[in-house]
Amino acid sequence: ALSPEEARRGYPVRLRAVVTFLDAGRTVFVQDETGGTFARGGTVKVPLQAGQLVEFEGKSYQGLYVPGFDAERVRVVGEGRLPAPQVVTFDELASGQHNYEWVQVRGIVRSLAGANTNLTVLRLAMGNGRLDVHVSEPETINQHVRANAEVRIDGLAAGFINDKRQLVAPHLRVARFDQIHVERDANEDAFALAAIPVSTLLRFAPDSAPGHRVKVQGVVTHHQPGQALFIRDGDQGLFVETRQGDAAQPGDIVEVIGFPEMGPFSAFLQDAMFRKSGSGEIPRAVATTVAEVRRGGHDGNLVTITARLLDVLRGESELALVMQASNTVFRARLARADESAVAALQPGSELRLTGVCRIEESDYALTGFRSNPRSFELWLRSARDVAVLQAPSWWTVERLSVALGGVSLLTLVALVWVALLQRRVQQQTEIIRQKVEAAAAEEERQRIAREFHDTLEQELVGLSLRLDAVATKLFDDKGRETLDAARRLALRIQGEAREFVWNLRERTLEHTDLAGALKEVLADQRNGADTAVSVNVRGEVYRLSGLVEHNLLRIGQEAVNNALKHARASRVDLVLEYTPDRVTLNITDNGAGFDVRTCAKPGHFGLMGMKERVRKMGGNFRLQSTTGQGTCVSVSVPRAS
Repeated sequence: ALSPEEARRGYPVRLRAVVTFLDAGRTVFVQDETGGTFARGGTVKVPLQAGQLVEFEGKSYQGLYVPGFDAERVRVVGEGRLPAPQVVTFDELASGQHNYEWVQVRGIVRSLAGANTNLTVLRLAMGNGRLDVHVSEPETINQHVRANAEVRIDGLAAGFINDKRQLVAPHLRVARFDQIHVERDANEDAFALAAIPVSTLLRFAPDSAPGHRVKVQGVVTHHQPGQALFIRDGDQGLFVETRQGDAAQPGDIVEVIGFPEMGPFSAFLQDAMFRKSGSGEIPRAVATTVAEVRRGGHDGNLVTITARLLDVLRGESELALVMQASNTVFRARLARADESAVAALQPGSELRLTGVCRIEESDYALTGFRSNPRSFELWLRSARDVAVLQAPSWWTVERLSVALGGVSLLTLVALVWVALLQRRVQQQTEIIRQKVEAAAAEEERQRIAREFHDTLEQELVGLSLRLDAVATKLFDDKGRETLDAARRLALRIQGEAREFVWNLRERTLEHTDLAGALKEVLADQRNGADTAVSVNVRGEVYRLSGLVEHNLLRIGQEAVNNALKHARASRVDLVLEYTPDRVTLNITDNGAGFDVRTCAKPGHFGLMGMKERVRKMGGNFRLQSTTGQGTCVSVSVPRAS
C-alpha cells in the first residue's frame, strides 16, 4: 500500500510469504494472503524455489509499478505450496490490480514462437483480448501445447511498464510448459479442417465456435514474406497476416488456416499459416473507381485505379504516392527498393495504379447500423504497377497565376479556383499550399512594383525634367522661388516612389529570418552614419507568415529611419522577442523625442502607416515619446496572425 515516494524512503520490512516465481534476473516474487510483491534482483543471496515459505527482512523499494523490497536477511521457514490461483479475465489483468499475484487464465492458443534459446512466447486469445504468456523454457521442450488448443494456465500476472508507472501491456510469466493444462486439444493436422468461403468469415452463425481458427483457400494476388498474404476467393479478396517466410507467387492456389479478426472494415486472418496446393492463372486486377472503393466491396482485393499524382513522400522503408481522384486523396505504398524506377514521376501526372486495396478507417452512422469506409490505400507490388497515362500539364498553378495576372476578371476566377483546389489538397499536402501561396504573393508584389515604376515614377521623372527646362527661362525671383519649391516637391515624391518600389522588390526575407533581415536592411539604412544600431533576439526563433514578417520588417525600418533623420539619435536598439504565442518588436532611441499628440503629418507614411500595418495583422501598437527624452515604439502580434 506504500506510495512510490514512501517506498523510496527505505522503510524497514519484515514479511513471511510463499515464493511464486523466480525470473532470469533472480528477482523473487512472493505472495501472502494480502497480495503479491517482490524482492529486487540481486539482493537475495540464497537459492530459493517456488512453493517455499520464506521469511524476509529488508527495506522498502519503490519498484516500477508495485512496491517491493531489497532483501537483507532471508530464512526458509518451510516447504509450502503455491497459493490457489485467482481466476481472472483479460480486462482484470489489464487493470493492473492483480500484478505480481498468482492467477489462472483460460483461452485459445493463437501461436507459439521461441523468443530466444531459453524463452517461448505463447499468444493466448482471451475473449477480445490477446495475452502473451512467457514460458521460461525453449519451444523445443514443448510436447503437448499446439495452436488452436483450449488451455488453462497458472502463472504470475506481470506486464510492461512505462516511465510514468503505467501498465502498458499485461502478460503472464510461467516457469514450465507443464503448468499449461490443455482442456481441448487441437487437430493433429490443422489443414484437415473443412474450408469455408472467404465471404462467410465472421458472419452470423448461431452454432459457430468463436475464437477458433478456420480454413480458407484461394489464389494468391500478392505476398510480402513474413508479413502479409493476399488471396482471392471468387470475387472476394482477403488479407492474411502471417509470419511464414515461404515464398508464394501470384497465381498459386493456397490453403490458409488462421484466426478470423475484424479489421477496420472487413474480416482478415491473423496468426495464419498457408501451404501451396496448386497453380493457376495470374489473377487480373479489377478495374474500379474511387467511388466504388469507398463503398468497401474491394477491401483486400487486387484493383486498378486511375488518379493524379500530387506528391511523393519518402519513408525509411517505403514510398508513399499521394494521389487524387475526384474529391478523394489517398495513398499508394511502394517498397523503397523501387524508388529509382519511379524517380521520374512528376506531380500532376495521370497514373494507372494496380495494387491491393486496404480500407484504413470506417465511419459509423449515428442512426442505423451500417458501417462505411472512410479512407483507403493501395499496396503496390512493384514499380511495374505504376503506369503513366499522361504527363503533367504545362499549366501549373504558379504559371496559371502569372498568365492571368493582367486580366482582372479572369484573375479573380482563377484565384477562386486555386483557393478551392488548395483547400481540398491542403488536408493531405500542406507543403503544396504554402509553395503556391508564396509564389502567388511574390508575383503580385513584383507586378505592382513594375506597374508603379512604369507609370507614376516615370511620369515624375518627366515632370522633373520639364520643371528643370522651365527654370532656365524664368527670371522673376518670386516665380523662380515657387518653381524651386515645386521641383523639390517632385524630387521628394520621386524618392518616396522609388523607396516604395524597392520595398516591393526587396527579398531579404527569402534567404534569412526576420532578425537577419532587420540587420541587413538597417545596415544599409545607416549608410555610414555615426548612430549605433543594434538588433537583439530573445526566445526561441520561429518563422511567421510572409506577410507578417514583411510588415514587421517595414515597421522596424520606418522607426529607425525616423530616429536617424528626425530625432538625431546617437543610439537605436531593436529587441525582437519570441514567446510561444506572440512576437514583440521594440524600437528604442535616445533622440530628441516629440509630442505624440501632434506627430502626424498629412501625406507621409509615418506612424499612421505603422498603425495600419499592425491593425491588419491583429496586433497591438504602443508609442511612448517625450520631448528631449527619446522614443519607444512597441509592436506585438499573435503567432497565429
